[in-house]
Amino acid sequence: MTTSAFSAQAIDFAARIPQRVVPIIGKRLTELMVEQGVGVRTSRTVEFKRLDEDFFFGGVIGAAGRTKVFIPEVRISGKWYSM
Repeated sequence: MTTSAFSAQAIDFAARIPQRVVPIIGKRLTELMVEQGVGVRTSRTVEFKRLDEDFFFGGVIGAAGRTKVFIPEVRISGKWYSM
């Protein structure tokens, strides 16, 4: 492993020896460290939210087994708005 690059002679040598040697350079080394959790620590977790369509559109069954569309409304300053 190296954090820079291997010389052409080093790559050629690794290809000729009977043992399997995989030269790993800096960028790939850091990718593997993050993937495997070696020498790294989580410092921040980001949470992504998405709309729960089942909350708004699921669970209300109408005629012929079809789901009725439920459109929620909110009241802002005394006026109702459909979402």
